[in-house]
Amino acid sequence: MPPVPKYKHLSGHQKRKRKKLEEEKRKADEVKQNRIHKFFSKETQSSSSNLGDDNVGDDNVGEDNVNATVDEEANVGKDNMNVDVDNMNAGEDNVNLIPDIDIFDPRNWGGLSNDMIKELVMKGPKRDRDVVKGPVDKFGRHFSNTMYTRILSNRETCDREWLVYSKKLDKLYCFCCKVFRTGHPKGGLDDEGYNDWIHASGRLKQHEVGLEHLKNMNEWFELHQRLKCNETIDKSAYEQFRKEKDYWKQVILRIVALVKFLAKYGLAFRGSNEKLYQKGNGNFLGLVEMLEEFDPIMKEHVRRVLNDECHVHFLSHNIQNELIQLLGDKVRTEIIKKVKQAKYYSIILDCTPDTSHQEQMSIIVRYVNFNSSSVTIEESFLGFLVVDDTTGLGLFEVTCKELESLDLDIGDMRGQGYDNGANMRGKNKGVQTRFLEKNPRAFYSACGCHSLNLALWQILKDNVKGLTLKSLSTTRWESRIDSIKPIRTQLGDVRKALREVRGTDRDAKIISEAKSLEEYELGECGEQTVASKRRSVEEVTYRKKQFDESSSVEEVTFSPEEDFRVNYFLSIVDQAIFSLETRFEQYQKFEKIFGFLFPKKLKTLDEAKLKECCYRLEDALKYEGESDIDAKELYTELKLITTFLPRHIDNPFDVLDYIFQRSTTYPYAINAYKVLLTIPVTVASAERSFSKLKLLKTYLRSTMSQERLNGLATISIESEILDTMDYKELIESFASKNARRTTLFA
Repeated sequence: MPPVPKYKHLSGHQKRKRKKLEEEKRKADEVKQNRIHKFFSKETQSSSSNLGDDNVGDDNVGEDNVNATVDEEANVGKDNMNVDVDNMNAGEDNVNLIPDIDIFDPRNWGGLSNDMIKELVMKGPKRDRDVVKGPVDKFGRHFSNTMYTRILSNRETCDREWLVYSKKLDKLYCFCCKVFRTGHPKGGLDDEGYNDWIHASGRLKQHEVGLEHLKNMNEWFELHQRLKCNETIDKSAYEQFRKEKDYWKQVILRIVALVKFLAKYGLAFRGSNEKLYQKGNGNFLGLVEMLEEFDPIMKEHVRRVLNDECHVHFLSHNIQNELIQLLGDKVRTEIIKKVKQAKYYSIILDCTPDTSHQEQMSIIVRYVNFNSSSVTIEESFLGFLVVDDTTGLGLFEVTCKELESLDLDIGDMRGQGYDNGANMRGKNKGVQTRFLEKNPRAFYSACGCHSLNLALWQILKDNVKGLTLKSLSTTRWESRIDSIKPIRTQLGDVRKALREVRGTDRDAKIISEAKSLEEYELGECGEQTVASKRRSVEEVTYRKKQFDESSSVEEVTFSPEEDFRVNYFLSIVDQAIFSLETRFEQYQKFEKIFGFLFPKKLKTLDEAKLKECCYRLEDALKYEGESDIDAKELYTELKLITTFLPRHIDNPFDVLDYIFQRSTTYPYAINAYKVLLTIPVTVASAERSFSKLKLLKTYLRSTMSQERLNGLATISIESEILDTMDYKELIESFASKNARRTTLFA
C-alpha cells in the first residue's frame, strides 16, 4: 500500500476538529474560574445594559461564563435552584435590594440571583412587540415575529411564551432553559443565543419538544405558581432559619441578663469548673441551671449543650469576659457622651493598693448634666488605672494618657480634686501643679473631708500628750472609742491580769512589758483617776504667771470650770480656727473669684462691684487669649437675673436650674455657674469606688485581669446607666465580632 502523502495544509475536517477542541478547552477553563468567582459578589457596571452590536462577541463570552456558573450551582439539586437562606422573602421588599441590573436582558440571565429570578418569573420575560423584522444577514434572512407563534398539525396556533428575541444582539433565546438549565448547553437557544435564520424554524420545533426544555418549562410554571401563592419551597426553610435566629437572640439576651446581674451586685462568676450540673461550677452556671427550670428557651439550650448538639453555647469564661468588657465600654461611652455635651469637667483622683498589692488609681469625672427635664451634677466612674510610679510625674503621665484615650480635652478641664498627699497637692512637682502648667483654668481643690480630718488630728496631737489612741480603723478613729472603755471601767482587773502575767510567764520581755504597764502606765492613770474623783468642785486653781507680768501683780485664781475653759477649751478652739484657716485656704481664693455668684451676695452688690467681679472672673477663666465668658455680657445677664430670681433660691445650683429651665438666652451666666459647680469639693466618690474594689478583687479573685476589673467596677458603680441601655445595640455589637455570630444574630 503506498504511503499517505503529507499535505502542507490541514483539511477542513481537521480544522473544525481542532477548533472544537480549543473551544471545549476554553469553556472548561472558564468553568474552573467561575467555581472561584461565584464566591465573590460581582460589581455591576452601568454600561452592561448599553452594549452595542460591536460587543456581541464579548457578551457571548460573558454568557458562557455565567452559564458555567449556573451549571456548577445547579448540580446541587433541583430544590437548591430556589433556596436562598438569607433572602427567602419573595416580595417587593427584596426587590428594592436588587442591584441595578436589567433582569429582562437575556445577556444577564445567566448571572441572576435567586431574588432576581423570582422577580423575573413573577413578571415574565418581556418582548418588544414593535420589532416585526430583524436586520438582514449576509444570506438575506432575518428574524420575524411569526417565530413567536407555533403552528400545530391541525392548524391551531399557540404562543411560544418561552421565546425571547434580543434586538441588540439579533438573537433568539429560550427563557426557561437559559434560567433553569441544569446541564451543559445543547444549543444556542439556552446559551449564547441563536441567529441561524435559515434553519431557525426547524431548530425551534426541535427545541420545544426536547425533554430538557419540557423539564425547564415545568420548573418555570411551578415556581410561578408557588410565588403567586406565597408557598415557595424556600419559605419553610426560611421560617426554620428565622426561628433559629430568634432562638439564639433569646439565648444571648438571657446570658447578658445573667452577666449584668452578677456584675451589678459584685458577685463572683466562676467556680472550680465550667460544666453544667457539677459541684463548684460557680454562680454563673448555677444561675443558668436555676433559669433552666422555669424558662423554656434556656431549657432547650441546656439540653443542646448536654447532648453535644451545639459546639458554640456562649457559656464559657471567654464569653463572660467579652460581655463584661462590652457592657463596661457601653457605659463608659455613654458617660463620655454626657461629658462632651457638658463641655467642662473636673477629675477626681485617689490611690489605694488592692489585694494583689498593685497600686490602683481611681479616676472620677465630675460634670453638669443637662437633660430635657432638669440639671444635675454627676460624678461618674471611668475606671481603675494601674500605677507603677506614684510620684507626681508618674501619676500625671498616667492620667494624661487615660484622658487622651477617652478623647477628653485637657483644655476643657476646670477642676482637680485630690487628697492632701504631697505627690498630689505639691506646689512644685505635684499632679495639680503639672495640670495647671498645661491648663491654668483647671482649679485645684483639696478634699474638704480629708482637710477637716487632718485639722482635728493635728489638734489632738498638740493637746493630748503622752497618750497614743488605740484604734481598729486607720481612718475612722473617732468611731472606735469602745476600744478603750474596758481600760477605763475595769482598771483594777486589768492590773490584776498584768500582775498574774508577771508571775507565770517566763519570757523576760513579756515580764518587763507587763511590769511597766502595771506600775507606770496604768498605775499612774489609776491614781490620777481616783484623785480626780476626790477633787472638790470648790478647789481653787492658781493661774500660771506669764513672763511679762510683774511680781507686784496678784496671782489670779480660777475655779476648776474656769481653769478648763481658759487653759484647755479656748486653747483648742484657737488651734482649731488656725488649722481650719490653713487647711481651707484654697476655698477663700475660690470665694473671691466665684463668691458673687451666690444668690444672697449677688442681690446685695451694686453695679460697680458686680462689674468688678465679672471682670475678675473673666481673667480667671482666660487662657491664651480665650475666655469662657465675656465680662460685659455676664454683667448684663446677672443684672437682669437678679430682677426676677425668686427669694427662696439660695444656692448656685438652684440658680442654674432656674435660668436653664426658663430660657437659654443667658449663655455666659450658664457657663459661669457651670464652671463653679464643676469644681469638686471632696474625693468621696473615689473613696466609694475603693469599697467596690475590695468587693470585686478579693483574696480568691486576686488574679483578675485589669480589663475584667474595670468592666465589673463600671457595671456595678454605674448600674443606673446600664439599666437604660438598649439590648438590641448590644447584641449587634456582640454579633459584629466575628462572621459566625453574624449569621446567628444579624
